[in-house]
Parts: sequence; C-alpha cells; structure tokens
Amino acid sequence: MSEIVQEVLDVLRSRLISESSVLPQDPQTLGEFERQAVDVLKDVLSRIGLPAESATVPAATVPAATVPAATVPAATGTLRAAPLAGIHPAEILRAAAALFDAAFPAIVARHPSATPAQTVAVGLALHQAIMEHLTLGSLSYVDFLLATLRAARAEERRRVAREMHDRVAPGMALALQHLELHGHHAKRDAKRAREKLVAAAGALSEALRAAQQLSTELRRSVGADGIEPALRAYLRAAVPAALRCSFEITGDAKGLPPHVAEELYLIMGEAVRNAVRHAGATELRLAVTVTETQVSAAVRDDGRGLDPARAPGGGLLGMGERAQLLCGSLEVTSGPGRGTVVTVRVPLPGGGR
Repeated sequence: MSEIVQEVLDVLRSRLISESSVLPQDPQTLGEFERQAVDVLKDVLSRIGLPAESATVPAATVPAATVPAATVPAATGTLRAAPLAGIHPAEILRAAAALFDAAFPAIVARHPSATPAQTVAVGLALHQAIMEHLTLGSLSYVDFLLATLRAARAEERRRVAREMHDRVAPGMALALQHLELHGHHAKRDAKRAREKLVAAAGALSEALRAAQQLSTELRRSVGADGIEPALRAYLRAAVPAALRCSFEITGDAKGLPPHVAEELYLIMGEAVRNAVRHAGATELRLAVTVTETQVSAAVRDDGRGLDPARAPGGGLLGMGERAQLLCGSLEVTSGPGRGTVVTVRVPLPGGGR
C-alpha cells in the first residue's frame, strides 16, 4: 500500500509546484500537508474496504526531523498543526483539489475491473474525506486569525503606551518645569519669568499635538466613503507640514471589499508613520492602483533607508502579516541612504491569482 501513497504524493507535490502553491515553499508546511494527505488516503481506503495499515508517509519523502513532534496533531486528520495554522483557506482548497486529482486515478487504476458504481463510490469517499479534513482546517485558520487579532491589539496598546511615555509625558513634564521656574522668577526677573511662561506654552502645545495624533491613530478606520478619504485625513493629521507629501489613486478604490480596504489602510498608515518618525525624509509619496484582479499600494520616502532584515520593532512584521491574511504580499525595498519603498499587493475576489 505504501506504493500507492508514494505515487500520490509524487504527483501531488509536482502539481502543487506547477500551480505555484505556497505549501512547497516551506519543507515543514509541505511535510505536514503530506501527512494530512496520507490520513485522507487511509480514510478512503478504509471506507472502500481496502487495508490501510501500511499507508504511511515514506521516510525518504518527508524526513521525521522535518516536523517537530510538538507540532504533530494528537488526533488523526486534524489540521491544527502549527505549520498549516496560518495557511489561507484558499491555498488549502487548491491543495485539496490537487490531492483529489492525484489520488482518484491512482486508486481507480489499482482496480481495473471495478464497476462504474464502484468507481463513483471511490470518488465520493475521497471527496467526503477531503471535505472533513477541510472543515477542521477552516477551524484552525479561524483560531489563527483570532490569535493574530489579539496579538495586533496587544502590540497597538504597547505602541500607544510607548508614544505616551516618549512624546506626551516628557512634554507635560517640561511644561510643568517651566511653570515652576516662572513662579520662581515672577517677583525677581519679569523677563525670565515671561520666557519660562512662553516655553511652558510651547511644551504644552507640542504635547497636545502628540496627544491629538495618537487620538487620530486610535480612531483610524475606513468608513463608507472608502480608503481614499480615510488616507487623506490620516495624512493631514500625521504628516508634518514641512514634509512634502503626495497621494495618487488609480482605479475604483471605493469599490474595494471593506475588509481589504481596512487592512490596506492600516498597512499604509503604519508605513507612513514609520517614514515620518524614523526615516528623516523630506518627501513622501503614496500611490494606490486598483485593477480587476488586484490592488497594489506603495509608500515611498527619500529618507535614510534601512536594512529590512535588521529593522527594529514589529512594524514590518505586522504589515507583512496583514498582507498575508489577505492572501497578498509585502515587499520592502531599501538601503542606507536610498530611501524606502513599501509595496503591498493583494488579489481581489473573483480576479484570479
């Protein structure tokens, strides 16, 4: 029986590679999916009355060391293993179709004398087994989305706390210090007292501006009018007047699905915030292009640049995860002194891949 397993896995792997599936790109992910494919085969062979005891993944195909023991699901057939937890359901559906196309002819070919009814029974058993595994996989992806959402919210709270500590609190403390000095000089040196009062007002004004920016970021969301007015409002609030900023949009951005527009807005907002806070840029350019098949967006600055692999903080990681949740991709092009370009591409429903 291991012969048919090997045959199906070989065909399945070739099919996934030819379709540019994400599964073969990571050996751990591919190894786990192949284990799930073997579970499906065992289930089908059992349903049609054939022995399945020897249906296991051949050692030469997926080494035991590929998947750590801690990630292997306890219950046969579940897709809750870590390597598949973050794979988009669309990719799992494509892989499931490839599994059916690889397994059905291989099983039928072993029984050339089967009646049409028996052949149909094999197809139905295979379809049912795959669907049962897909249901478990969908539940796993829901868990992944909830975990990602909780992590994003926790990171946002930490970021706001850092901003309050680094920007608002020092301004308030400085203003208080100037006011105390104003009281000290009020009866002795009127000129210095006025200077301290002016300095206190300036510090309070800066702290208030920082607090208003944080408030704007906390409220940021795409409303019924779409992503364009939301982004323009964010740029007015978050980009200093001294920084040249342009925003171009091509295509029907208002027709974007709400969840795509929201995540795209958050990704671009984070890229803008990074450029304003860390790049030392003099110019910032944003562009969004919407076609029938995808939406692409870019945030470009002329700042000091960075090494994406060594960038501090979790901003880039968070943007990449948001793009991945939309079955899209994030690309960061940069280098010391060459500015930075953050580009995100997301396929649109019904537009293909």
